[in-house]
Amino acid sequence: MEDLSKSIKLLEENINYKFKNNFYSKNAITHPSYKKSKFELLEFIGDRVLNLSIAKMIWSQKHESEQECAEELATKVNKHTLLKIARMWNVQDYILYKGENSDNVLADTCEAIIGAVFLDGEWDSAYKLVQNNWPKEAMSFAELDPKSLLQKWTHKTSKEYKYTLVSQHGPPHKPEYTVELQVNTQITIGVSQSIRAAEKNAALEFLKKYTDLIDNKKNRK
Repeated sequence: MEDLSKSIKLLEENINYKFKNNFYSKNAITHPSYKKSKFELLEFIGDRVLNLSIAKMIWSQKHESEQECAEELATKVNKHTLLKIARMWNVQDYILYKGENSDNVLADTCEAIIGAVFLDGEWDSAYKLVQNNWPKEAMSFAELDPKSLLQKWTHKTSKEYKYTLVSQHGPPHKPEYTVELQVNTQITIGVSQSIRAAEKNAALEFLKKYTDLIDNKKNRK
């Protein structure tokens, strides 16, 4: 119980939200590998709340076609952005989990936390949580046009590039596409819920890793 209380306190400090009912916070950070919980149900709810929240934010910014909105949503809500938010919230420090904290576990926990906040504090609290955190790590990606930047860069440097759909996983309502980008011998991977968004993520990853067009030197390996 001491570990659980400590974990809940860390959760609340990191997301800047005080739970009224610890049933939700407890289940959001208790992975099924550790103990039977409502984790997966909270993850399911959190996924829907997150997508609706980001869709509302997209609508508030500008009116676009349904396809453009869907592609922008897929760029902003995917495993990559979920993982960044999970790490920003230091999820790895307080999740109760048996085994190594894999990227999938961290991303799933991020959604479970959003679901828990929604059930505990309803829509306004959950929307505020997303609104206060997503712009910092995810929303800025959509302002970039990494595919256009890549095209200009490869033309300027006389390099050839190719996008290849590597795999498609997940249920029809939540597909996950993996796209490989190859520029000469250099390869990066993009994952998202639409092929175009996965291509954008692959291009963005390449630009961050192999060029100076995006200031991300501190993240390079």
